[in-house]
Amino acid sequence: MALSFTGLSIAGAGEIVKRQQTPVKKSMQWLAPGDTAKSEFDFGEAKAILRGDGEWFIEGMVKHNRVRCATYRLGIRFGVGSKGCANVEWIAEPIYASSRKQCNSAILNHSGGNIMPELSADFEKITCAQKVIKCSGVCN
Repeated sequence: MALSFTGLSIAGAGEIVKRQQTPVKKSMQWLAPGDTAKSEFDFGEAKAILRGDGEWFIEGMVKHNRVRCATYRLGIRFGVGSKGCANVEWIAEPIYASSRKQCNSAILNHSGGNIMPELSADFEKITCAQKVIKCSGVCN
């Protein structure tokens, strides 16, 4: 599995964004009539699924390294690149699945999803996903 980190950026006053991308792992499972195809993405401490109808889900652990509190949001975006995650053209801005306040060096599970029918048109072309963690407050 080839993970790549695109680092962190300062998004606004007191806000930090961490990004990590990974190539698609197409599901090879047998599909029953009426089921939609799905692609899987493994970020190590987080996993995501994108279905052919545009339904997506992400779940993973987010660590806070401070005593004072911060709010973390876990999100994802999908893109088309060459050889997985090289020269990626992102289909949309990050979409966020969760928002949780974390204090006292907590490690919390974040999860969520939604349906974006517009992703279904590009489903077969999607080769890469980017996990996005946005922190505001007293961040790492």
